[in-house]
Amino acid sequence: MPTEILSSSADALLSARGLRKAYVSGGTRQLVLDDLDLDLARGEIVAVIGASGSGKTSLLNLLCGIDSPDAGDVVIDGIDVHARREPDKTLFRRRHVGFVFQFFNLIPTLTVRENLALPLELLGRPQAEIAMRVSGLLDGIALAHIAERFPDTLSGGEQQRVAVARALAHTPSLLLADEPTGNLDTHTAGNVTALLIDMTRAHRAAMVIVTHSPAVAACADRQLRLADGRLVGV
Repeated sequence: MPTEILSSSADALLSARGLRKAYVSGGTRQLVLDDLDLDLARGEIVAVIGASGSGKTSLLNLLCGIDSPDAGDVVIDGIDVHARREPDKTLFRRRHVGFVFQFFNLIPTLTVRENLALPLELLGRPQAEIAMRVSGLLDGIALAHIAERFPDTLSGGEQQRVAVARALAHTPSLLLADEPTGNLDTHTAGNVTALLIDMTRAHRAAMVIVTHSPAVAACADRQLRLADGRLVGV
């Protein structure tokens, strides 16, 4: 049976072909992704849903090169991610990919302002440029008044708003979000989702968002379900 290529545009920012990944646990081999294909257009937002353990996080890790597939290729903006050496993969992610996680992953010893500046500092951007960019981001998430506070003094919603801004600080072409509202109450999750979608579109990025929430998934341009190692349209 041929694999369906799930795409909405010939001008794909991301093209994954034949991704296969298995893990061995307790002597048992579990096939998580099985000849999976996906295209993501520039500026498109795609939600991936599926049961726990279906391989959603593994898919994100393969798309950005954090993990390597047993078979298959991932091309982002014309670059074959898995053909690059590990140091080059790290640099590629640093420049072109942003991440938003369920548990925020902010650096606890850095202030809000310093957390937002970090991706730009890692790229060696001039301090004046960093200061201007961070100020704009703080205004965008309406948190300029807490710029000098540390993450553990913020609410969950505030932390995730900072995490969203940090993920977009270096204007990545691709954003990967792994259950970004899974640790938030329904009202706060709705606000964070709106911010995430609005900022992604404002920055003209493409996004793959993994979620269990039908409300979050409904905000995407397309919804796909990961089942039996492959993506199918919802």
